Amino acid sequence: MSRFDLVIYGATGFTGTFVVERLVTSKYYEGLTFAVAGRNEAKLQKVLDEVSKKTGNLLLNNKNVLESLQEINK
Repeated sequence: MSRFDLVIYGATGFTGTFVVERLVTSKYYEGLTFAVAGRNEAKLQKVLDEVSKKTGNLLLNNKNVLESLQEINK
């Protein structure tokens, strides 16, 4: 089971996308583990791709994240 320092729910909306962008460009990003969550996996991947392009930071979509989040929330 994975543990994250931060989980951003609703990452596909305006505010969620803004939070992801700000997070990966902040001085606190290094060493931080985080996950994004939302209802639509395709939209989540699009957000990660767009933020990666804008920031130059590579963000990956891990298929096991959903299972990890479900385990954490038990």
